Amino acid sequence: GFGPIRWLTSSNRASEEVAQNLRFVLPQDSEQAVLVLPGSEADPYRGLSPHPSITARRAEVLWRLSQGFKGIVVTPVASLMAKALSPSSLASKGIRLEVGSETSRDGLISTLRAHGYFREDPVGEVGEFSFRGGIVDFFSPSQEHPVRIEFFGDEVESIRDFDPDTQRSVDLIGECELAPMREICVSKDEIADWHRSAPEYWNQVQFARALEQHMQFTENGELFNGFEFLFPLVLDTSYSIFDYLSSGPDGFSLIVTEPDEVFSEGDRLWERGKAGYEDSWLDGELALPPDRLLFSPEWLRKQLKEQRVFQVEKFARERTEVENIDFRSARHYGGSIRDVLADLKRWSEADEHVVFVMSSSGMADRLAEILREYDVFASVHPEGFEEALQHPIGITVGSISNGFHAAEFGFHLATQEQVFGERKGLRPPAKSVKKEAVGAFLSDFRDLHDGDYVVHIDHGIGLFRGLQSIGVGEKSNEFVVLEYKEGAKLYVPVDRLDLVQKFSSGGRASPQIDRLGGTSWAKTKSRIKKSMRKLAEDLLKLYARREVAEGHAFAPEDDLMREFEDAFEFQETPDQMAAIEACKKDMEAGLPMDRLVCGDVGYGKT
Repeated sequence: GFGPIRWLTSSNRASEEVAQNLRFVLPQDSEQAVLVLPGSEADPYRGLSPHPSITARRAEVLWRLSQGFKGIVVTPVASLMAKALSPSSLASKGIRLEVGSETSRDGLISTLRAHGYFREDPVGEVGEFSFRGGIVDFFSPSQEHPVRIEFFGDEVESIRDFDPDTQRSVDLIGECELAPMREICVSKDEIADWHRSAPEYWNQVQFARALEQHMQFTENGELFNGFEFLFPLVLDTSYSIFDYLSSGPDGFSLIVTEPDEVFSEGDRLWERGKAGYEDSWLDGELALPPDRLLFSPEWLRKQLKEQRVFQVEKFARERTEVENIDFRSARHYGGSIRDVLADLKRWSEADEHVVFVMSSSGMADRLAEILREYDVFASVHPEGFEEALQHPIGITVGSISNGFHAAEFGFHLATQEQVFGERKGLRPPAKSVKKEAVGAFLSDFRDLHDGDYVVHIDHGIGLFRGLQSIGVGEKSNEFVVLEYKEGAKLYVPVDRLDLVQKFSSGGRASPQIDRLGGTSWAKTKSRIKKSMRKLAEDLLKLYARREVAEGHAFAPEDDLMREFEDAFEFQETPDQMAAIEACKKDMEAGLPMDRLVCGDVGYGKT
């Protein structure tokens, strides 16, 4: 009787946690799939498009919603407040290809690029395409497998789906569908419409410079960075995500966790939008007012009053006129088995079930053995939450953010962290996201502004002057513009950004800009090389002394060490395994250990 379910949270991170918890507790054969529609996380007044990975995820989920998805959709308030195109508009961007149809290879490639697909050879993930000769491969979110289109002239001769791992064809199929990987796919006519309308809308003299920069792209039928936040000028983006929910006779249900935080985040987004718009106006940058891009906090509150809302009680500070689900936080035992046993006895007398979620099979067996020592029997089901739930005390393996007590259902769920006080990670290692060079540059140089100091490995210190698209014939490439002494300009292709980095110095004084083609940078590098050579000599002497010194040799790993490693719930990456093995080798040697383990935050150094 719930109908399709929308689960509203305060942030992308909270949405991911809720979705992971739902996927864990839902039955394995359940048709109630769970989707996460993330917020764009992009400031619409910074002139930058959302990150390509988020753009692709949003487009994929919205596409599935437009096709009638009836499961659970978890989304942050930022995504709910963002105005969107209509479901029918997005659905119309899908293209159906049939064997024998008239479609040119080059036209299909142009469509793939316009729909947000990235070229990657070989194709292995959703949103990628490649081509060679008369063959085009692409992986659409609407297809179970990537497809291979073979052309004969301007005719589709054959369509096959193939295995992305082996790249071998699986089966011949008669047709396939190409779904968009951008939620805003703009046609040439719509680009031309914006090109005509923009000078009329931003007609004050203060916008002349910014208008000229943007229209250099649209004049050639191209899109500029951050177009998603300016094209609502000519597109109808008056729809909300609620319009994408296929609702039956009972409508759909809305579950809200942390309602106070949801409203606070909605207010913050609105205020940030107003401030960003005012700053853009004063700076002469093109921008649309917040009400063209976002629904207001008042709209949000009105929707939550009109929809069928279930509010998770444990997160609510104030009761509202909604139905409440009484979930309470689980107790933290901090390793006190005595307290665990006392609660188990009390729950058993009340005929309430409990499921313990451990991080590995080894930890599940360990808990079962501990309880057995106190004559308490627990049923261990490493791969089945449903099976564990059938027993008064069940133990299973998985990853869930926190335990709870569902009073209405007489059910308790406790995590390994709550029982033993051992903190475990919630997320598996992130998959690498493949991006084009421009996307990588904007991600890595997000805080780089016009006039900031940068260093080119061959030409020295200059000033960053932004991105510029330079076209030759029908093709155009993105360049980073660097300015040197006396106004000399250097254009660096975005695929050679490995030569450029932001200047950083411990001192506060501004650095001296180099002359393009001058000798100052060569002298600086020569002087640094001499000091590095002197440092290397000192290090050689130091290491020679260390080689003759004796250190403590640790014993090779034993069964206890291997059992400890087996309790680690994630799959190590090749780099992590290499670091682990290198450290073990050093510790077993008889020399003083000298190793530094370094990496990004959250990537497994501990």
